Amino acid sequence: MNAENINLQNFVEKHWALRFGVSEVNWAQLPTTGSLEQALMILGYPYQDRLILCTAFANQTLRSPSNGWKLWPHELIDFRWKKWQTSFLKSTQNLGFYAVVPDANWVAKLVDLAVPTIQLRYKSKAGIVSEIRRAVSYCEGSQSKLFVNDYWRYAIEANAYGVHLGQEDILTADLEAIRRHGLRLGISTHTYDELRKAYFYQPSYIALGAIFPTTLKNMPTPPQGIAKLKNIVQLLHSHVPVVAIGGINAQNVQQVLSTGVKSIAVVRAITESLDLKHQVDFFKEQMAILQRYDECARVSKIEQ
Repeated sequence: MNAENINLQNFVEKHWALRFGVSEVNWAQLPTTGSLEQALMILGYPYQDRLILCTAFANQTLRSPSNGWKLWPHELIDFRWKKWQTSFLKSTQNLGFYAVVPDANWVAKLVDLAVPTIQLRYKSKAGIVSEIRRAVSYCEGSQSKLFVNDYWRYAIEANAYGVHLGQEDILTADLEAIRRHGLRLGISTHTYDELRKAYFYQPSYIALGAIFPTTLKNMPTPPQGIAKLKNIVQLLHSHVPVVAIGGINAQNVQQVLSTGVKSIAVVRAITESLDLKHQVDFFKEQMAILQRYDECARVSKIEQ
């Protein structure tokens, strides 16, 4: 094994393989020359993501020849992603605890419990207009901000706070109309390639998932895991808010928050809860603890 392969093995095994849950690597499968792309393939990244990350690593190494290839790229300057000249409005408050629910009745329950961010994910086209209007009316004058999943035209008509779109939806939605009417925009992502596409539109937030396995719907990619989430939070934290979603519950929420993410979205942890108020209070307190910690860190940094 030549020096390049030894470096590659150390890079994958010592720095990243164990963090991503890759416990056994068949080094015999690697080409004799070795490559970063092969390492990323072992870590489970799809082809387009490998190209994006290889470019970022290369640019990072140009800036820091001595150790650029050893550090995971966390600077957008190395990714060189393009973006719209105009951005969507940012949220008027920290997204924080973000509940995704199936109908307006659920929205009403969560408004009463002062959940800061709510998404209406209504699956039926029947009655969708009235459902969105009801949900918006419940949030009026409250602390809760409502995002409507998919139905951007009706969200505009009802004057909702924001719209949440998937990757396929952003190809057909009139994003300029959404922005022009003052609605916030959230976009779902599952890969670096989808992050690149979402970042271009300068949305109000980017959702990354699924963090953990979920049976709620068929996911296009394996679970992200904590390490990947942390890398993406570090990449985007000063540019666009990241919302972690997928399989998050009371047992694993502290792992998620340890990545530095400032907002978590939950579905079944709320809709299947046996004690809704207790569950909501628990998640709100977790976010409050995080905010207090961040504030202490900010003050300490100022005093230094």
